[in-house]
Amino acid sequence: MLRTVLLAWILGSFLWGSQIEIAAKILDQTVQGLFKTVPVRVWAQNQKEKEMMPFSSYMQWTDNPKEAQFILIETSKNKPSIEGVIYFGMHYETLKDPQVVGAFYWQKGRPNLLFVRSRLLEARIHLSETFAAYIEELP
Repeated sequence: MLRTVLLAWILGSFLWGSQIEIAAKILDQTVQGLFKTVPVRVWAQNQKEKEMMPFSSYMQWTDNPKEAQFILIETSKNKPSIEGVIYFGMHYETLKDPQVVGAFYWQKGRPNLLFVRSRLLEARIHLSETFAAYIEELP
């Protein structure tokens, strides 16, 4: 029994670790597409997002949301209101917030990336053709 629990814990830790690395790589590519210069200062509502920073080449953590250029949000509740930053969701539901230009989220164990065309245009953000498959218009 103890062996089974230990194996499950180790396997779960490995899978969570690889999810963090995958998320960091995808968000790195996203940051490269959204910003002309890197590294980009990042702040997140959920401190667990800070775990991605060692796997990132283009994101730099800041503890102060007012210093951030890129804010990762889990929910629109208690979202800091700061002009000139790019808000990016970490769940599909965050796309309901009109300030969120896109989201990275997991669905059925797979990573998903989505940008909202009208919000990118409004923010005057032009992504390369690399991201064309991930740009949609929400109803």
